[in-house]
Amino acid sequence: MMQDFAMHLLDLAHNSVSADATRLTITIDESPLRDRFKICLEDNGCGMNEETVNKARSPFYTSRTTRRIGMGIPLLEGTTNQCNGTFTLASQPGNGTLISGEMPYHCIDRPPLGDVGSALAMILQAAPMIRLVLEYTYEVASFCFDSDEIHDTLGDEVRIDDPTILLFIRDYVQEHIHALQQGGKSDK
Repeated sequence: MMQDFAMHLLDLAHNSVSADATRLTITIDESPLRDRFKICLEDNGCGMNEETVNKARSPFYTSRTTRRIGMGIPLLEGTTNQCNGTFTLASQPGNGTLISGEMPYHCIDRPPLGDVGSALAMILQAAPMIRLVLEYTYEVASFCFDSDEIHDTLGDEVRIDDPTILLFIRDYVQEHIHALQQGGKSDK
């Protein structure tokens, strides 16, 4: 099991980048009142055929040549199963991949959300040209981050992987998530 869901995001986003995705959408829905937690990653990468999808669920399969095990997908599936949740892995060649885990919010085995702002900053540092979208909902309030908005604001003057910009993104995302979790409203 990973320490928190931000670590899952980092690991699974690496798969999307390796699959030549140009867009990655991360959806997180937290609802203590409905006892629901859902995390979903959807990309437009090269996708996988049915055989590869089945193999990807095994920790002893990876497409990488640097090591012979791949733990990202099996760890999220294991966490979801341990929490009596529902895990989905859907993919088709040329159509990208969708990975989601939904489980009871109050399950004692559910890891915390973690530092999503830092995870997004690290993803953008590793893959500055990917369009990264975060759709975060806490109960009925929501916040959306879209890296294209940052690119548009910066223009050609500053790159999104500039350390100052990455720190801004980290803090911006984390502040909005924290505000929603505390019952406030996001201004975005």
